[in-house]
Amino acid sequence: MKIGTLLTAAIVSLSAVGGGLAVYVAVTKYQTMEKVSVAQSRLAVVRAVGEIPRYMNPERGFATNILYGPPAVDPKMRTELNEKYRKNTDGARDRMNAIRKDLSGGLDDAAAVGSGIDALNVKFAALREAMDKAIDGPGEARKDAARKIVADNAAFNNAVTSLLDEQVRRMAQLDGDAYRQAVYANIAWTLRDVGGYNASVHKNLVGNNRVATEAEKMEYSRSQGRADQILMSLQELRGNPATPANVAAALDKMNEAYVKRFGNELKLAKEGAVSGKFVNDVDKYFVESQLGLGSVVEVRNAFYDNAEYILGLAYSSARISFLIALAVL
Repeated sequence: MKIGTLLTAAIVSLSAVGGGLAVYVAVTKYQTMEKVSVAQSRLAVVRAVGEIPRYMNPERGFATNILYGPPAVDPKMRTELNEKYRKNTDGARDRMNAIRKDLSGGLDDAAAVGSGIDALNVKFAALREAMDKAIDGPGEARKDAARKIVADNAAFNNAVTSLLDEQVRRMAQLDGDAYRQAVYANIAWTLRDVGGYNASVHKNLVGNNRVATEAEKMEYSRSQGRADQILMSLQELRGNPATPANVAAALDKMNEAYVKRFGNELKLAKEGAVSGKFVNDVDKYFVESQLGLGSVVEVRNAFYDNAEYILGLAYSSARISFLIALAVL
């Protein structure tokens, strides 16, 4: 065989191998981009839906302030409820519904996600209607209505948590690192949810301004225990050198606002439940609860930010490799 023929054969063979390798890399990286894109879509759903209770809980909390207040509702409080708290909640609901409208075709459970969001909208409307009805109703029925609204709000939050957990679970198959950050974010949200319910239970004692019954004492001990159990899993991350800097900073703020400051408010509420004499009123209690619970939300957001960053980095890396493989091909 002539040297020219051998050389041509060698070049063709090497080109075939190189081309095949480039095709393999291009296809693999394109598939990675698709997987990351789906994970990003799931994270977008989680972040949008998770904002609803973030704002609905303070709205409900302020509404119960009104319900525990004087028989004659202060018009300024009603205005603040509508123009401050409900404005925030409505904005979050609009963002959730925008996600609902543009659900990614890459989600194999897009129909189920859409149905879940529709169900949340129904619960949202019912909760809002119950608050208005109680505020506008007779003064003597408002405290009982407040307890029912707290229970309905907890049911709403459970529905949100169910949707979030399912989306994060599905992320596990798409990107392990982002999944782990999102799992911790959902743990922080669970603390906000359970801690918020615990705050509401204690607020009921402060709002009624009386000695707690034995059944109430058992209820707030149980709710406090659940919140403390979840808190422990986050507190273990404090001081851990592997904890991301933004999470560590958020945990320090949470320790100050939620564990120390609001923890002291809960302690005062428990003492008042025994004696019937409370150091702080509902308004002071509400302010401290919102500061504390808001710091828990910041921990959640730090984890979500990390998951978003990890997915963005993974997508960019896969895209660069994909483009290089095309250029080589």
